[in-house]
Amino acid sequence: MKTRSSILLRLMAAAAFCAGSSVAADFQVVASKDVAADSISADELKRIFMLSKNSIGAAKVTPVVQKAGPAHDAILKECLGMSGDELQNHYKALVFTGKATAPKAVSSDAEVISFVAMSKNAVGYVSATAITMGVKKLAVK
Repeated sequence: MKTRSSILLRLMAAAAFCAGSSVAADFQVVASKDVAADSISADELKRIFMLSKNSIGAAKVTPVVQKAGPAHDAILKECLGMSGDELQNHYKALVFTGKATAPKAVSSDAEVISFVAMSKNAVGYVSATAITMGVKKLAVK
């Protein structure tokens, strides 16, 4: 089992990679049209999906994640630096300790777009090739 420090080091390395690259080559970040921001930093993105941050600018946001697929794999690798199992264990630990509620998990790009379009202040990720009508794309810096 990995120690907290080794997981933290991997997360920091992934954040540095994500921040130092042009990010989002294999995924795009989408948000509800009521989210005022047009961009998000790689660190903010990581923190939102790790549930250690719940806002973009002044707006509190609700993240939605995919259960599997190319966009999910890309965000895990490029920004979170962990496997799907490690992310699920992270969410379970936060829920168990009462520090957070697990984000809504859906099965496809279309479900992410639908949820984000119909929700206030929602943020999610989809494949780079997904059609994003009804939501706004956030540039990742």
